[in-house]
Amino acid sequence: MNHNMQQQDEFFPDPLEAAAVQSEHLTVLHRVVPKDEFGVYAKALTDALLEEQSAIEAYVRIRNVADILDQALGRIKERAIVSMQGTSTDILGAKVQLKALPKRFEYQDSVIDDLESQKKAIEEKLKARKKFLENLPAEVADTTTGEIIQPAKFIGGGSTLQVTF
Repeated sequence: MNHNMQQQDEFFPDPLEAAAVQSEHLTVLHRVVPKDEFGVYAKALTDALLEEQSAIEAYVRIRNVADILDQALGRIKERAIVSMQGTSTDILGAKVQLKALPKRFEYQDSVIDDLESQKKAIEEKLKARKKFLENLPAEVADTTTGEIIQPAKFIGGGSTLQVTF
């Protein structure tokens, strides 16, 4: 590790001149960064990490902090909702709105149970048909109807990273 960088916050380095609230475990900015500045902060963060680490190491470290922040948000969300006065306000330059979530119900009904069962059967048939079409090497004619069956067209895919802590 570069000893000159040790005193500097690795996530929000000095060039951004961001005043921060710092604890032993995490540093958080004093101000809320406007969305149009996200790119500047993301670039500074990735540039700082890539100076000393590989891209995969930087990814894992950022992902780790993102997961910690997700948990922190979950722990404070209810308190924030309770402390909200009104349904809309500006906090630290960010617009905060209190929104109602969709209602959820639990049903104890034989008709719904039957419909859910039918839905599950249809979903299984749909999944099997899709798999069949995905594995079909070329178009073929249905032997009973004569209908031409087209294989599924691959339109997208790629790779992602799964990180487990």
